[in-house]
Amino acid sequence: SGAMGHTGELPELFDTTDTLIISVRDSRIKEVAKSLLASKRLRRDMIVLHTSGAWPAAALLGELRGHVRGVGTLHPLMSFT
Repeated sequence: SGAMGHTGELPELFDTTDTLIISVRDSRIKEVAKSLLASKRLRRDMIVLHTSGAWPAAALLGELRGHVRGVGTLHPLMSFT
Protein backbone atom coordinates (compact mmCIF):
# COMPACT_ATOMS: atom_id res chain seq x y z
CA SER A 1 0.00 0.00 0.00
CA GLY A 2 2.67 2.58 0.90
CA ALA A 3 2.27 6.28 1.64
CA MET A 4 -0.52 6.75 -0.85
CA GLY A 5 -2.61 3.79 0.28
CA HIS A 6 -4.75 1.81 -2.09
CA THR A 7 -6.64 4.80 -3.45
CA GLY A 8 -3.67 6.84 -4.61
CA GLU A 9 -4.81 9.75 -2.45
CA LEU A 10 -2.28 11.60 -0.31
CA PRO A 11 -3.35 11.96 3.34
CA GLU A 12 -3.79 15.44 4.85
CA LEU A 13 -0.70 14.78 6.98
CA PHE A 14 1.34 14.97 3.78
CA ASP A 15 0.95 18.77 3.72
CA THR A 16 2.57 19.24 7.13
CA THR A 17 5.30 16.60 7.17
CA ASP A 18 8.94 17.48 6.61
CA THR A 19 10.14 13.88 6.13
CA LEU A 20 8.48 11.36 3.85
CA ILE A 21 9.50 7.70 3.88
CA ILE A 22 8.59 5.63 0.83
CA SER A 23 8.35 2.07 2.08
CA VAL A 24 7.08 -0.07 -0.76
CA ARG A 25 8.58 -2.90 -2.82
CA ASP A 26 11.81 -1.84 -4.50
CA SER A 27 10.20 -2.21 -7.92
CA ARG A 28 7.58 0.43 -7.01
CA ILE A 29 9.75 3.13 -5.38
CA LYS A 30 10.48 5.00 -8.62
CA GLU A 31 6.79 4.83 -9.61
CA VAL A 32 5.73 6.31 -6.24
CA ALA A 33 8.36 9.05 -6.56
CA LYS A 34 7.04 9.98 -10.02
CA SER A 35 3.49 10.07 -8.66
CA LEU A 36 4.60 12.37 -5.84
CA LEU A 37 6.28 14.67 -8.33
CA ALA A 38 3.17 14.70 -10.53
CA SER A 39 1.01 15.56 -7.50
CA LYS A 40 2.77 18.96 -7.31
CA ARG A 41 2.49 18.77 -3.53
CA LEU A 42 6.17 18.20 -2.77
CA ARG A 43 7.77 21.11 -0.96
CA ARG A 44 11.32 22.44 -0.98
CA ASP A 45 11.61 21.85 2.79
CA MET A 46 10.80 18.10 2.55
CA ILE A 47 13.23 15.22 2.80
CA VAL A 48 12.20 12.05 0.95
CA LEU A 49 13.70 8.70 1.95
CA HIS A 50 13.27 5.13 0.72
CA THR A 51 13.97 1.87 2.54
CA SER A 52 15.60 -0.19 -0.21
CA GLY A 53 18.91 -1.71 0.78
CA ALA A 54 19.71 -2.59 -2.82
CA TRP A 55 19.40 0.79 -4.52
CA PRO A 56 20.97 4.19 -3.78
CA ALA A 57 18.67 7.17 -3.36
CA ALA A 58 20.01 8.82 -6.53
CA ALA A 59 18.88 5.85 -8.64
CA LEU A 60 15.30 5.80 -7.36
CA LEU A 61 14.61 9.32 -6.11
CA GLY A 62 16.93 11.36 -8.31
CA GLU A 63 14.04 13.00 -10.17
CA LEU A 64 12.92 14.62 -6.92
CA ARG A 65 16.17 16.56 -6.50
CA GLY A 66 15.56 20.25 -6.94
CA HIS A 67 11.96 19.80 -5.82
CA VAL A 68 12.73 18.78 -2.22
CA ARG A 69 15.41 19.57 0.36
CA GLY A 70 17.04 16.19 -0.07
CA VAL A 71 16.66 12.51 -0.84
CA GLY A 72 18.19 9.56 0.93
CA THR A 73 17.99 5.97 2.04
CA LEU A 74 16.81 4.79 5.45
CA HIS A 75 18.01 1.28 6.26
CA PRO A 76 16.18 -0.57 9.00
CA LEU A 77 18.32 -2.31 11.59
CA MET A 78 16.76 -5.63 10.59
CA SER A 79 15.35 -6.51 7.20
CA PHE A 80 11.68 -7.45 6.96
CA THR A 81 9.17 -8.43 4.29
